[in-house]
Amino acid sequence: MTHESLPDDLIAMATRRAAGMAVHAAITPARTALLALNMQNAWLADDAPFDRAGRARAILPKINHLAGALRDAGGTVFWLCQAVGPDGWPGYFDPFVRPELRAPARVALAEGGFGQSLHRDVARAPQDNVLPKFRFSAFLRNPHDLEAMLRDRGIDTVIIAGTATNICCESTARDAMMRDFRVFMPHDSVTAPDREAHLGGVRSIMQVFGDVRAGADIIDLIRR
Repeated sequence: MTHESLPDDLIAMATRRAAGMAVHAAITPARTALLALNMQNAWLADDAPFDRAGRARAILPKINHLAGALRDAGGTVFWLCQAVGPDGWPGYFDPFVRPELRAPARVALAEGGFGQSLHRDVARAPQDNVLPKFRFSAFLRNPHDLEAMLRDRGIDTVIIAGTATNICCESTARDAMMRDFRVFMPHDSVTAPDREAHLGGVRSIMQVFGDVRAGADIIDLIRR
């Protein structure tokens, strides 16, 4: 198993819990969905307001590769796009976003607008599912019931990728595990505004919420 981008203390923490890094032994593609979060213009376009450093653009090729491998094996791909819902989410914007940034952020995430749309380099296939989400978690307070959609397809395993590791990805992974889905998180296919935030999210998921390993290792499981 490859995990060169994870620090030694993180690996030691995970392997104290079990015999090794792996939590789940196998993936059944037909019962697995990739949940790719926020691969949108607001994060990936030139001068993207939410990712000036280009970290989301850097992981998109890995996410596309993962999506293709799962799709080819008979799995399901969801692209989940952050949006500002009808309520405007004052519980987030008012206390956590500076007043001068609230209006630009809401414009960037206006449903159906340029910023809220998938970036042109997303390798979306016709059979993929593209859904808006109004909260950080893909499972809560959204205009669709993602859990029901997954259950209807016989899906019991999710692979969570995208941005930000410690916000949308972590929130979605926690909620998926608490709903009894088997959770995988490819640590090189998630990112955050800085390395410390990224590793903080990875650390949380590794503790009790999911199987964290490199995307290449997850693809190996898919193709077995």
